[in-house]
Amino acid sequence: MEKSTSPKIEEYSENQQISEGWKNKTSFSKESKISPNLIAHIADQYRKSNQGYFKKIKDKTGRIVEYYAPELIERIEKKYNEYTEAPDDW
Repeated sequence: MEKSTSPKIEEYSENQQISEGWKNKTSFSKESKISPNLIAHIADQYRKSNQGYFKKIKDKTGRIVEYYAPELIERIEKKYNEYTEAPDDW
């Protein structure tokens, strides 16, 4: 029997209003100056244990955008602040 190679269809809401405090990776990155890749990496650590922290919304342009709950935003910021800054001579 062959394995299916079709992409997994993910659940999303169409044109749903996002609650206050929820942010997508791009807007959070611009606001916080944290790399979008690092945001995604930290967020993924909570994906299985806290599925309620994530919502996918289909916007007016037809793009599916993932938003993070305010609680997850706080956890990402806390985790980011645990990193040590690189020395000036690096």
